[in-house]
Amino acid sequence: MIYLFTGKIHSGKTTMLLKFIDGKVNIAGVLAPVIKNKRYMKFVPDGTEIMLESDGVKEDILTCGKYKFRKSVFESANIFLKQVAAENYELILIDEAGILELENSGLHDSLDYIIKNHLNSSGDIIIVVRDSLVNLIIEKYGITDCKIIKNTSEL
Repeated sequence: MIYLFTGKIHSGKTTMLLKFIDGKVNIAGVLAPVIKNKRYMKFVPDGTEIMLESDGVKEDILTCGKYKFRKSVFESANIFLKQVAAENYELILIDEAGILELENSGLHDSLDYIIKNHLNSSGDIIIVVRDSLVNLIIEKYGITDCKIIKNTSEL
């Protein structure tokens, strides 16, 4: 099953997922928590955290509104997520599908790959999507069967 975990911007979706997965096994993916006022990419299950927001160092960046993200971190996350999809995890987390992904950037490559190959998988997928973009994400990725949730208690 594909779950679209939705809510308003900065409504605590990532925090809720972090609490939900705490102590659970057979879960993998990426989450994007805010740590010390900067957005990071957290790789699950190993817990590696890499600063996603650019810290001013000259590097390739992706701009989304007021945010400047490090392209290299998205590239690493895309590779990681495709590897995760090839394994037998019960749950894959993708935080998030948003404006960058609608523009074929950010986590687009791995999202597209995982969604297209989901029918061959026995596991579930949780994709974080802000509420205003749900229909656009469903249309872009051709998602035909999903459950929209607003709380991890609905899982």
